[in-house]
Amino acid sequence: MYMCFSNLYILLISIIIYFDKFCKILFYKSIYLNN
Repeated sequence: MYMCFSNLYILLISIIIYFDKFCKILFYKSIYLNN
């Protein structure tokens, strides 16, 4: 039970980190396009 919850938590964190990086890339691209 704990192991399953732990894996789920790690998966959630990795998704959040990946999404954060993706958003930053889009943000920087939009800045470069505007300039």
